[in-house]
Formats: sequence, C-alpha cells, structure tokens
Amino acid sequence: MFREFCTIHRGTATGHGTTVIGDENLFMAYAHVAHDCTIGNRTVFANGASLAGHCVVEDDVILGGYAAVRQFLKIGRYAFVGAFSGMNRDVLPFLWSSSERDVKAYKVNAVGLERKGFSKERVAALQKAYRVLHKHRHDRSAMLAGLEAIAATSDDVRFLRDFIVTSKEGIHGA
Repeated sequence: MFREFCTIHRGTATGHGTTVIGDENLFMAYAHVAHDCTIGNRTVFANGASLAGHCVVEDDVILGGYAAVRQFLKIGRYAFVGAFSGMNRDVLPFLWSSSERDVKAYKVNAVGLERKGFSKERVAALQKAYRVLHKHRHDRSAMLAGLEAIAATSDDVRFLRDFIVTSKEGIHGA
C-alpha cells in the first residue's frame, strides 16, 4: 500500500537496472525509495522514511518515521529502526536500532518478533546472541566465536552471524 506523496525511483542503467518491491508492504505518507533498491515482504516505512540508492531491506523490517538510510546499506530481516534515525552502516537483523541520541543497536526486537510468531526459545537465543554482541563489540573475532557457539542450535543466530560476516559497510552500533 502506498499512501500520500510516496516516491519510488526506477532502477538506473549504471545500477543493476531495477527497483524491486515485495508483497504486503506499507509505505506511509512521504516515504521515499531511491533507485536500484530491493525491498522484501511485509515491511513498514513510516511517514518520511527514506532509502538512498542501492539499499536492500529484508523481510518484516519496520523503519520509523523520518528514518534515513544511506546508499548501499542492508537492513536485516525483522529489524526495527527508530524514528528520526540516520543509518550509516548495515542494520543487524532481529534488533531494535536507533541513532536518536547515539548510534546504537539497543536490544532484540522481542515484541516485534513475538508478534510475528517467534517462540520464547527463539527470542531467548537471540537475546543471548545480543549479549555476546554487546560484550565483544570491540573484538570481532571474539564476537564471531561467541556467536558460533549459539548458532549451532539456532538458525536465527546463524543468520545473524552470517549477516555480520558478509557485511560490506560495517555494522550499525558496533
């Protein structure tokens, strides 16, 4: 659903040539999607939320009002980006992130995940992973080693670890 005054730009010849938007998304008033972006399914772009070019937004993401995402960034699935936040690095999946006061990934998006049908065990595994992320935020190798232990029993944590490993732009809040 596209509400009032949304802007969606088509792909460019110098980009990958397409802007792709999945199903069951909501773009509130004045939301903006620039050229060559890929947006998954069931996302919400609150009023004025904006993507610069070449961004990827995975499934079930919520961008708060007037959130701004720099070009070439990736927003991981089930992420929640707070209102008035400027994102200048990739946003981790499953987490609640903001730059309202400082650039930080604050916590697991537990309420949003439970609304999407995640079991308490799945949320608990992600919360355990978040504690590892926070504890080792200045030591990438220790962070990945800690996540590896949890990822052995959790597909969600494995996805989170893989997202970190493949990030090209750095991780928001790390």
